[in-house]
Amino acid sequence: MRCEPRELAKRLKDKGYSPSKILENVWAEILDYPLQEALATYNPKKIHELNMSFKKTGKAVEEAVEILKKRRLPSYGKINWLKALEEEGVLEKISASPARTALKHLLSYL
Repeated sequence: MRCEPRELAKRLKDKGYSPSKILENVWAEILDYPLQEALATYNPKKIHELNMSFKKTGKAVEEAVEILKKRRLPSYGKINWLKALEEEGVLEKISASPARTALKHLLSYL
């Protein structure tokens, strides 16, 4: 399950994570670390990448059940946060800033 980096930052901030821990998780998401780990660990024919950024829990469960029942074909590599944030000019602001400032930049775009 994937989450848009700004939404991820907001969720982690609301849970009380430190700015450096939030940025660690956000950068992992931006750089597709969850997908790369899945591809290195599992058969690619079994990998499903789901964008859960703004979905309600019920919808997320519904999508997961569809996958488990094999009603959906494997799908991954369509989510590209790096490209999206670069095109919006967000990537440059967060990559050149200390953790607290980068976090402010991220959250200002919500």
